[in-house]
Order: sequence, then C-alpha cells, then structure tokens
Amino acid sequence: AVSGDDDERTLARHRLGLPDDRTIFLYTGRFARYKGVLDLLEVWRARRRPGALLMLVGTEAIDAPIGKIETAEDVIVHDWADDVSDYWRAADVFVNPTHADGMSNALLEALAAGMATVATRSGAAGEMIEDGVNGLLVDARDHRQLAAALDRLAEDVDLRHELGANARRLALRYSIDSVVDRLEASYVQMLT
Repeated sequence: AVSGDDDERTLARHRLGLPDDRTIFLYTGRFARYKGVLDLLEVWRARRRPGALLMLVGTEAIDAPIGKIETAEDVIVHDWADDVSDYWRAADVFVNPTHADGMSNALLEALAAGMATVATRSGAAGEMIEDGVNGLLVDARDHRQLAAALDRLAEDVDLRHELGANARRLALRYSIDSVVDRLEASYVQMLT
C-alpha cells in the first residue's frame, strides 16, 4: 500500500490480526444491495486470487439489506468501527462497487490514504477518477470488468503503488483547505 510505510502497514495488520503476506482488498461501508457488495462477493468467489484477501468492514443496511455474509479463507468480515484508519493502513486496494452513490466519503478517504482503487463509474467517482491514472473504473454491475480490475491489481504491485500515489495527489484537490481556496478565488473573481 502507498498509505504508509511498510512498518506502519505491518503494525496495522498486527493490530487487526491480519496476515503480513497477503494482498488485501478492502470495502468499507454499509452492506446494502445498491452498494454493490453482492457483485463484489460474487466476482471474488468466482475466481481465486492466490495470496489475496477480501476484507469487508461495515454494517448491515436497514435499506436494501443483503443478509449475513459468509466468511471464507479469502473473505473476512469486520463490524463497522468508528475509527477505520488501521484498515486503510493495512489494505492494499480499496474497492467501491456501488450501483448508485453521490460523493462517497469512503472513496475520498481511500484516495487520501493513497490506496489503489477500483470504483464504478457511479456518481462522483466517474468524474474524479481518471481510469488507469489514479484508479481503475468499471461499469456498475459489470462482473467481467470488475473481475479484470481486481485481477490486474492483485498481480501488479507497481501499478498499485502508482495508482495509490496519484490517488493521494487527487485527494488533495478535495481537501477542505483546497476547496475553500477555490471558493474564495471564485468569489474574488466574481466581485472584480
């Protein structure tokens, strides 16, 4: 992961009881149908990715729940935590398979953490992420595209690092300071 140095990642993995030697794909959020969690699970379970682990961190949604998620050797589920910073540090890839989302806070946090990201072209993700530059974009509900993106990042460490570094730079554009500066500049321009 680009989200921290190797020591930081190792410490986060130890705190969470995660293995040191796996590529960890992370989803955080509500377990709801429209969040694409079932798509992600179906694609993940259809093909084994040696050395990879899918970690889902969240809570069952009241609206459009998906039911209990079964764990497996390569799928683990953690209950939602108010502080998910160790999950960001521990993971290598963030997956945002949503069918419909506006501006995803989880996606922004993953980008800011410098994580390689796979996201659907839904909501702001399709506007923020440049495919192949600071993340990988797939069409919502397209299992073939999602599988290909997961495979690509499971196999290519250099690409994960490159996307993560570019993602961190992108996230800086959406920081509070940056947004306020742009708003102030716009107001000044309108007044002159």
